[in-house]
Amino acid sequence: MSKVISCSLIIKDDFNNVLIIQRKVKKGQPKVWSLLNREIKGKETIEKCLEKIAKDDLKGIVFNFTPFKEFTINENAINTSYTGIIKESIILHKDIIGSKWINKRVLDEYDFAKDNKEILLEFFESIK
Repeated sequence: MSKVISCSLIIKDDFNNVLIIQRKVKKGQPKVWSLLNREIKGKETIEKCLEKIAKDDLKGIVFNFTPFKEFTINENAINTSYTGIIKESIILHKDIIGSKWINKRVLDEYDFAKDNKEILLEFFESIK
């Protein structure tokens, strides 16, 4: 049986634009865009993981956590994705060097971290 090892948070606005971020990388590594992701540590629950994403990465409160979909990473691991809405200005963690609000039309203009583009494609398909 597969185990949920990470969670992703899709922050959307009233116009179904999605927040993507770019984190600091070590020298020589490519800069890629991603959703807000976090590995689940120890006996941490998915809800606690999502709250930590909101508290640590966004320094804000995310409303309406809604399960979106589970994505298989490999035969033993699953990433679960949730959507949420933020209703205040965000203050990003110091490890995040960039953020943008994007929609489906500009999705191909960005290089995404592994599996993040697939999550976004499925999200944009689901809101048609």
